[in-house]
Amino acid sequence: MMLKKYQTDAKHQLDEQLLKTQEYFIEEASKTLNKKIVVQYKRQDQLRLLNLISWSDKYSLPLSEILTVLLKVWGGKYKTKSTRGLGVAISTLTGPKSKQILLDYIKKQYSGGENIKLRKQEILNGLLPVVDISQREDPMFFILNYKNSLKAERKKIADVEQKLKRRKWRGNPVY
Repeated sequence: MMLKKYQTDAKHQLDEQLLKTQEYFIEEASKTLNKKIVVQYKRQDQLRLLNLISWSDKYSLPLSEILTVLLKVWGGKYKTKSTRGLGVAISTLTGPKSKQILLDYIKKQYSGGENIKLRKQEILNGLLPVVDISQREDPMFFILNYKNSLKAERKKIADVEQKLKRRKWRGNPVY
């Protein structure tokens, strides 16, 4: 009985994740094509979209660039009357030939591995706090700010140590 409950919970979580992936893909594709895309993909196509997301992480390229490259290649090959979708099947975008096209593009555009360096820099920029340059110009303001941050950090450490002192267990470093 419990196993069925866990299986249904896992299935619901997967469905939610697939819907989020589909929404993210549609948003990126709409930005790339400069038109509103209104599509509801089947479950198998939603699973295929995960390939594009994983390629984005694996090859350190934004999804919009991957879509631009692949739609440039595949867009002219198939003529469709539909104006709502991409004009290319998801299976075509995520197939082995598309992967080879993407790898060739990366070798041509980023021969020195600049895509990986750019992705690392984006991640670092997201992690580091933004510091206003005007605050650094005034040394007194910087010193006061630094002292206040040290005091706050010391207070946090003292609070944690106080909580740990109340708990007696073998190996407690503060007790």
